[in-house]
Amino acid sequence: MSRYVLDHVYPTGRTLKLLNSKRDFLQHLMDTAPDRDREAKEIAIRVMSLNVASTHTSAIPFTRLFYDLLANPEYIEPLKAEAELAINDHGWTKDGIRAMVKMDSFFKESMRYRGIGMSSLSRRVMKPMHLSDGTILPAGAQVAANAWSVHHDSSIYPDPDTFDPFRFSNKVEQGESAAHHAFWTPSSEYLVWGHGVHVCAGRFFIVYVLKAMMAHMLLNYDFKIPEGQKSPKKETFLSVAILPNLKGKVEFCRRQA
Repeated sequence: MSRYVLDHVYPTGRTLKLLNSKRDFLQHLMDTAPDRDREAKEIAIRVMSLNVASTHTSAIPFTRLFYDLLANPEYIEPLKAEAELAINDHGWTKDGIRAMVKMDSFFKESMRYRGIGMSSLSRRVMKPMHLSDGTILPAGAQVAANAWSVHHDSSIYPDPDTFDPFRFSNKVEQGESAAHHAFWTPSSEYLVWGHGVHVCAGRFFIVYVLKAMMAHMLLNYDFKIPEGQKSPKKETFLSVAILPNLKGKVEFCRRQA
């Protein structure tokens, strides 16, 4: 971005809209930047921060999901058939992505069963708090919810230590709310996205991206674990983060039309 752009967006201190009148993240940054942060460098830093945040939060979950699919290859054909039907009916649109209910369930179960983190709702205590069980939280303390225990609680998820990819889509087929069981829906029983006021605002976008990537893979490639090798299941636990194996090997072959 050049100083020219900023000077013409803020020629007299008031905001001018882009020619297409559509707001995007870059425009929002320029519209809301205080005077001290209107330099091109400051705007660029903020854009780069978003790029960094959005890269690993899609790459790591997709790797986890892909490994779970490789470890359970019997689900490849059902997911591929669903993706093919959805794209034939709706094209590569939001409606097409939303129609992939079984894939949505597979993703949600993968993140529940193993996921990429053992905690959620990390917060800093701003003032002393007394909890109902008598616990005292001093100002400045760091607290978090034990997401792993919630996601493996048998009173919430029957047989929680079993990977059941269609756990949620089966409930939808039985007439339960599709919105309630959707991958992007947060709750006190599903903490992948956090919860409450500060729930992940980008969850809708990332779900569309992950499902579109997986659908593309299923429709255009055949893939498997190399002969004689096991599924790359080994994870690295880094504090509360669960990182999938970064050196797993997979064989790909482009599908013939």
